[in-house]
Amino acid sequence: MECPAECLAECLVGTITRIFPTIFVVLIDQQIVQRRDEIVRNGRQLQKTLRLPDCMCVIAHAEPGLLHGDLRLAAQLLGFACLSGNLGMGLALYKGTFWDSWVFGFIFIGPACLLVLLFLSLFLAKRRLLRNGAGFEDARPSQPGERNIELERSVQCVWANAW
Repeated sequence: MECPAECLAECLVGTITRIFPTIFVVLIDQQIVQRRDEIVRNGRQLQKTLRLPDCMCVIAHAEPGLLHGDLRLAAQLLGFACLSGNLGMGLALYKGTFWDSWVFGFIFIGPACLLVLLFLSLFLAKRRLLRNGAGFEDARPSQPGERNIELERSVQCVWANAW
């Protein structure tokens, strides 16, 4: 029979690995996804200012520009890239060097891979949007008091995939 302290520690670790990503997903929905129109407008201005060729732009000129689900995925990938960089910086301070393979991986390799994945997912989302239009894929943002099905799906993914 297991020790009660070990069971408590396992329960706490399981709860923590689910609560913090859930808070992260809810904050993304409340602070980023609900402001999609503003983000799309600013993104289009940035693309225009940088004079990017059409093939490099990740926000479509067709409305809505970016679907809610794609914006949610992009925000999550960017958040995990920042988390990886911060963990690497903490590890660098702990070890006292940047030239450790784990530190280098957390600071540079992990975020670089996530940013490439972010660009590819946004690029493919733009192609899908231009090919199919928004259609039924893009649910309107939920009003206060309504069920937010997309947010519920994201939270269920966190709870199903947590360790």
